[in-house]
Amino acid sequence: MSLPHRCLFLSDVHLGTGRTRARALWTLLQREPSERVVLVGDILDLTSWQQRHPRFSQVEWQVLQWLLQRHRAGELVWLLGNHEQPLRDWLGTSAACSWISEQLTYTSLHGQRLLVTHGDQLDCQAISFNRGEELAIRLCHRLESQHLRWNLKLPSPSALAMGTASGRRLISRFHSAQLEAARQAGVDGIICGHSHGAALEQRDGLLLINTGCWTHPPGTVVVETACGSWELLDGNGGRQQWHPETASGHTNVSSVRADQL
Repeated sequence: MSLPHRCLFLSDVHLGTGRTRARALWTLLQREPSERVVLVGDILDLTSWQQRHPRFSQVEWQVLQWLLQRHRAGELVWLLGNHEQPLRDWLGTSAACSWISEQLTYTSLHGQRLLVTHGDQLDCQAISFNRGEELAIRLCHRLESQHLRWNLKLPSPSALAMGTASGRRLISRFHSAQLEAARQAGVDGIICGHSHGAALEQRDGLLLINTGCWTHPPGTVVVETACGSWELLDGNGGRQQWHPETASGHTNVSSVRADQL
């Protein structure tokens, strides 16, 4: 039997919106045991809850209870995202909470120091958009709001936008901004979420990890294994690996599936 992963990183689940691929997530969590769990933001969607009542499926409750159990065991840290802004506001005015924060520095088995943060803090500060891109982003946000409001059984507007050439360029620029933040912080890389675009790659000597999301297929998490390698796992059984001692270049999660390994 293989050893549990050292740590599992998960973000952008958006529980309570009716859009979470909860069953696939639950199956993956049961299949991939880990010693620790780091939530990299937007696990809950409190901003959507302010507009409409949250709706939890039975499997979503199972996921939430599993996370609470890991917290009670002292095995979980929660880094807040932009859809958890009410908790950020509370955190800023309350006494220190040891397991809820906005960012941390994670040290890997091989001694890599990685900044871990949701990533929205850099979204507007470090990325400039032209007027056409700004209009497209606003339109996408409005469509996404209506999509959530009416619980439409259609592909997410954001997911469709991510698949376009413009969407891929925006995600690339977002990741470049995250890497610049890591460089300025003097660390070896960054683990983030926010853009919903999963990534596990090395650029200019820095490790870039984006944990992806669970609002559209396939749904992804990132783990540091017991031997210190990094893996990006998806809800369809895909498994992309990155080894610190042999890494060169980068790959993309969408191109790797379990039956291709």
